[in-house]
Amino acid sequence: MGRFVRWWGLGVFLGLVVLAGGVWWLFADYWLERAVESAGSRAVGARVELRGAELDLFPARVRLHGLQVTNPRDPMRNAFQAERVAFDMDLSSLVLGRTRINEVAVEGAAVQTPRKRSGALKDAPAPEPEQELSGVGDSQGLGELRLPDAEEVLAEADLQTVEEAERLERDIRRAREDLEERVRDLPDREAIRAYEKRVDALKDTDGGLAGLVKGGQEAARLRKDIRADLKRVEAVQADLEGEVSGSRERLARLKEAPGRDARRLVEKYEATPEGLGNVASLLFGERVGRWVGSGWYWYATLRPYLEPLRERIGGEGEVTASKPLRALGLDIRFPEEPAEPETVVRTIRLSTPEEPLEGGLGVEGLVADLSFQPSLWPEPITADIRGRRAGEEARVRLEAELDHRRPESPEDRLDLGITGADAAGWRFGGDGPLEVLLEEGRADLEGRAILRGEEMDIRLQGDFADARLAAAGEGELAGALAEALANVREFTLSGRITGTPQSPRVALESSLQEVIGQKVERMVEDRLAQLEGEVQNLLEKRARPALQGAEEALAGLQGLEETVAQRLQALEDLPDLGG
Repeated sequence: MGRFVRWWGLGVFLGLVVLAGGVWWLFADYWLERAVESAGSRAVGARVELRGAELDLFPARVRLHGLQVTNPRDPMRNAFQAERVAFDMDLSSLVLGRTRINEVAVEGAAVQTPRKRSGALKDAPAPEPEQELSGVGDSQGLGELRLPDAEEVLAEADLQTVEEAERLERDIRRAREDLEERVRDLPDREAIRAYEKRVDALKDTDGGLAGLVKGGQEAARLRKDIRADLKRVEAVQADLEGEVSGSRERLARLKEAPGRDARRLVEKYEATPEGLGNVASLLFGERVGRWVGSGWYWYATLRPYLEPLRERIGGEGEVTASKPLRALGLDIRFPEEPAEPETVVRTIRLSTPEEPLEGGLGVEGLVADLSFQPSLWPEPITADIRGRRAGEEARVRLEAELDHRRPESPEDRLDLGITGADAAGWRFGGDGPLEVLLEEGRADLEGRAILRGEEMDIRLQGDFADARLAAAGEGELAGALAEALANVREFTLSGRITGTPQSPRVALESSLQEVIGQKVERMVEDRLAQLEGEVQNLLEKRARPALQGAEEALAGLQGLEETVAQRLQALEDLPDLGG
């Protein structure tokens, strides 16, 4: 038999087998640990660490211990950690190039746990910033409720009060000059005395026939002259009275003009619902924007792994193969009927840590039908996860259905709920004068999202109880807010966000809208009344020189009116000559 079996060769073979087995036994776990850490760190962009790993072949089993996945945006926190991850694989499927895992057990699962040292990678690119939703929390309309001062109001206004007063003064002076010219042509005292002398002369006429005839003719001429002068004086008086009356009315309107102009100018600053803006958006918009932006960031981070594999390696078109080197042959893979995804995880069961975690959120639940080629798998990815932070009453619930079976029209549905959250310390309204601090309170939050590609339809509902709100800003607005919020113990928030992250359409409502809006409206009304008075005073001050000039010119007209009245009276006092 020794001629047929080369014992030395068999010994070498067995030695190699033993050596290979020894190397496997000694280094397989180490290689698996390093492979998971290396591949995970590249995928996440931050450090992925294991405390240990175990790999068995018969049966094909993997166990990972002390898994920590760093949050790339906060290197001092773990986005996810687990005490133990264990699963069995179908060895026959592995031989065929497929990975089939019926169940993954994730024990001691938690998210957002603190780290002892930074998990940032030195050469890793900076993580993508959170998507900010434009237009959420825009403070235009309310802003700091800064009203302009009187000088600014008048600088921006098209004012005609001063010009009109100057025009009135010019018109009165021009009319006075014309009327003075006409008055100079009227009979003065000398003319009146001449009339009186003519009357006296008529009285001294001889009583004879010739005297009577001559006296009658002279009386007729005198009567005609007096009547002509009376008509001239009456005409001037009528024109003068009309000019004085019109000028007096114009002057009275001008004196009231500063008040009218002041009211007109401040009307555009009045506190209307449109002018005050949406208090809910101003108060909660920034925080809602951060919530939605953070959620969208993680969704966008995970979404590439939910897309069909062919999309991630080059799209729907055909892949052009490189021409193989001569004599190396071709690796031809025939299409499968029915086609199946390369990797399928039917169930992932998560359980919370046995020991309470400080600063982290323990999670438990179920994820089903996880596949990286969802178009080849008949079921969508589903998740039902519950979470709780140690030492707190708050509960977190996440239900999701990620349906990418039709790559051209994916649809994901997410339902996130938080009940009994401790909201003490939450701030709303940004860093401006509208900033509000929730000193005490509990919050129940609900968010439902339907995501179709880049399109989103998100509905939000928040109920806050046992609340104590305080104005954290400074200034007059902060004081008004403090008064408005003093007796608020509960409030609600609801909203809907549609569109895309780059162009969202946001509608937020809150029960605080009316409470704060009424208080701010009254405050604005008081400030507007003060501003109106300041504008009126400034207008009157600017128009005073021109108004004084117009009053002086009008006084001159009125003096002329007295002169004409005296001359008219003197003519009327002449003896009646009959006829």
